Amino acid sequence: LLNGVLGRDTWDDDWQFWFIEAVVLGYLALAVLLVLPWVDRLVHRRPFAAAMTALAATLALRYATVGVEAGPSERYSVAVVLWCIALGWAAAAARGRWQHALVALVAVVAITGFFDDGRREAIVVVGVLVLLLDRPVPLPRVAALLVGWISAASLWIYLTQWQVYPELEAAGHPQLA
Repeated sequence: LLNGVLGRDTWDDDWQFWFIEAVVLGYLALAVLLVLPWVDRLVHRRPFAAAMTALAATLALRYATVGVEAGPSERYSVAVVLWCIALGWAAAAARGRWQHALVALVAVVAITGFFDDGRREAIVVVGVLVLLLDRPVPLPRVAALLVGWISAASLWIYLTQWQVYPELEAAGHPQLA
């Protein structure tokens, strides 16, 4: 869980589980902050303000570190992706239309240009915006079952996808990848 600190600056197999490193270290940093009584009080009194403050701080860290577009291995380092955790926190804490709209605006601005891949950025933006709908999405029964199965398997999909999609791309199936 220290590849970002002790690993190479170029992509190699040690970077494959960068997201676990980022989540564990990000949550650890948040836990350390919540030990401070004044931070804990702020989070309980004003959850959205606390989340947006964390988002602003982590975006400032990202922009100070790499600017708008992160490099090939930079975009997987903990300091650069902490804003993603804070964005999720802000989305979860948002209540009401204006808060959802503010998180949506920040998400669009923060994601645009980050991956240097417009298609990937569009997928991430749409995913965040769908999560911000904050209302049930009616689906036909069969589709709901399929979504449920995929959701139940999502952790395993996420942990193994990096081993599957390159083979699909190499076999000439970029859309399936």
